[in-house]
Amino acid sequence: RLKGGYSLLVMTPRKIIGVRDPFGMKPLILGKKRNSLYFSSETCIFNELDVEVIREVLPGEIVTINQDGIKSSMSQTSEKKALCSYEYIYHSRPDSVIQGVEVFEAREAMGRILAKEAPADADVIVWVPNSGLASASGYAKAMGLPLEDAFIKNKFHCNKFVQPTEDMVRRGVTMKLAVIKSRVCGKRVVVVDDSMVKGTTGRILVDLLRDAGAKEVHVRVAAPEVKYPCHFGGFDLDQASLISSHVTTEHIKDMIGADSLAFLSVEGLLEAC
Repeated sequence: RLKGGYSLLVMTPRKIIGVRDPFGMKPLILGKKRNSLYFSSETCIFNELDVEVIREVLPGEIVTINQDGIKSSMSQTSEKKALCSYEYIYHSRPDSVIQGVEVFEAREAMGRILAKEAPADADVIVWVPNSGLASASGYAKAMGLPLEDAFIKNKFHCNKFVQPTEDMVRRGVTMKLAVIKSRVCGKRVVVVDDSMVKGTTGRILVDLLRDAGAKEVHVRVAAPEVKYPCHFGGFDLDQASLISSHVTTEHIKDMIGADSLAFLSVEGLLEAC
């Protein structure tokens, strides 16, 4: 009866039941270490615990573990399979593996394909900590340009993405990030980020790079434009908050003050994943 995208565990003193939604939107992994069995939303934690990955729980599968072993049954609901692409783009840790594909490799492929779709005349590629590293690496390799650590992240500053006002968002990002001027001063810079949802961070990144002396700033987003809201737990925003839902790419470029702006195509995302 449960509708939507989910992975969940039902736990009692005698059994554990792992359930994945019929769409397969959210990952759920089954692992084993000696005589113990494990569930996890990602494979990365199994690496840290030295747990062997058995397999992914299938979309619509119900796995019951008790003293008698493992029992599997399938939901009678037949849905089109639809893994959330944001698991590859942003949500999952880069050392996790989803459907046989390492997340870091998928993100690096996004950057490599983006370089083919939207090259830029530039001197250096920079990445946005921390989720932009893999895609920026792929973009830089494809372009044959150096990848620089231009942004320094303040490790003592917590994530302030969700704030009540734009001014507070801006203050939060500028407190979280700083630019090493010698890496970008006088240079044509491509800044690669994993995605753009509201567009607020893009403007701040461009401003930071220009303040550090960048000659040109080209923004490349290693994900397609987000034009529609996600009702399955991707991000809790209405359509009006999504900048690409009502503004063209050229207009967004002017709004954030970039010399150029390009997004990865949907076809490029599918190829990368």
